[in-house]
Amino acid sequence: MVSQRNETVQQCAVGVDGLRRQLDTDSLHSIYCAGKPVTAVAIGRLVDLGELSFDDRLGNLLDGLDASLNDLTIDELLTHRTGLWRYPAHLFMMMDAATRARAVRKLATDSTDHAVYAEFAGWELLGLVIEALSGDSFAGHVQTNLLEPLGLADQIFFDMPPEHHRRPDVRVNLSQSGHRRLPLLWEGSTESLRDACPATGAVASVAGLAMWYQQLLAELNGAARVIDSATLAFLVRPATESRHDPHLGRTCRFGRGFMAPLAEHGFGSAFSESSFGHSGLNGMTFAGADPERCVAFAVQLNTTTDFDPDSTDAIHSAVVRREQVGNALFVDLNLHD
Repeated sequence: MVSQRNETVQQCAVGVDGLRRQLDTDSLHSIYCAGKPVTAVAIGRLVDLGELSFDDRLGNLLDGLDASLNDLTIDELLTHRTGLWRYPAHLFMMMDAATRARAVRKLATDSTDHAVYAEFAGWELLGLVIEALSGDSFAGHVQTNLLEPLGLADQIFFDMPPEHHRRPDVRVNLSQSGHRRLPLLWEGSTESLRDACPATGAVASVAGLAMWYQQLLAELNGAARVIDSATLAFLVRPATESRHDPHLGRTCRFGRGFMAPLAEHGFGSAFSESSFGHSGLNGMTFAGADPERCVAFAVQLNTTTDFDPDSTDAIHSAVVRREQVGNALFVDLNLHD
């Protein structure tokens, strides 16, 4: 889905999911790292309310932490500068929520000025901060204070109610990593649909994800339904130096919870310096906004491939596929200022 100035420019769905079920524009997908920008906006809202500051130290907000975590700041967590990327995400994704909450408190790390993406544990800690300050579950807080005010409660789910788990519009993607074709069946499991991970635990329609960014553009322009425009601008603008990210295999910068600007993250060369967004699971899902062109978009591919930043083959490189789609937004859809 692509929108410009709140008008839908393109919305379509083609192909089948990992179980060969037809995809349509109402299909719900696991959207992986889309949890990060939602979590960041929830943190920004708490800052607006005076409950938190970006300089607050983790040890003053959470109990039972490893000593090395105590001095980490909220800003370091938001900008991936804690060194926690060394702990692979899949280790935590195999845990239930209670076990994961205990495990991330016991990690040993050193803060660093070098931003490296994919700090699953860091985002889990941010979710625990939200719970500690709000007195609500992470999913409940996001639902009440972000998704409902923005009109997205029926499009984005961090904790899908059990009565919806057999919905016919919940789809599973296909993995072609290692040249094997395997449906990602766990995406549609009850455990996955109820597991509200701040880093990866959301299910959404592509329209809902595009509308999330469309609503953020309105917030930047002063809508103030969930966050102050100055606070949101602070989150989405580049906050780190341009350096090589050994996890992503590219030289780039980050905002606070967002990839920014998008041209440095393989979204295509046409995106402006003010653009921001995210991608997830080797680029299978990606979305964002470009304030200069009033454009918001979301794309869900039905297949994940091997992550090979050096490949020039779209079949094996998520970056190539993302660049092709990103450039087409401006060339084929003629999206200009």
